[in-house]
Amino acid sequence: MKRLLSRLLPALVGLLFAGSASAQSAFVDFTVQAAVAASCTIAATGINFGAYDPIGANDVAPLDQSGTVTVRCTKGSIYNLTFDKYGGNMVGGATAELLSYSIFSDAGRTVPWAAVGPITAPSRAAVARTIYGRVAAGQDVSVDNYTDTVRATVTY
Repeated sequence: MKRLLSRLLPALVGLLFAGSASAQSAFVDFTVQAAVAASCTIAATGINFGAYDPIGANDVAPLDQSGTVTVRCTKGSIYNLTFDKYGGNMVGGATAELLSYSIFSDAGRTVPWAAVGPITAPSRAAVARTIYGRVAAGQDVSVDNYTDTVRATVTY
């Protein structure tokens, strides 16, 4: 028992005084950073005029429809929205005849679409803009399917 006690005593004394040794530390400060760049996306729902009737409903009344251009940019981004054309002619697939149309920025179709901007994005939320289209009344065109392509561009 004496031998066991003589072996355990130094170990117990060491444990008692181990907590009283002074602890030391070192530290370093470091920087955390990120850069947020301007970024935008653009999507569109085209204008589908449907059926144009040059001897019936559209003999004297234009055919109106609308579509949507949606822009989503990083908050604080400054951007412009433009189209490569603001109307023109749809071309017949079989006849190559032309069916004229125009794009407007208002529902009354009195203000032709023009470039929009510069705009500062207030948030990252998508902003949808309605594009109003009109096919003029009384156009003398053949039976066909008419199409055109308009390019919408967001520049930031």
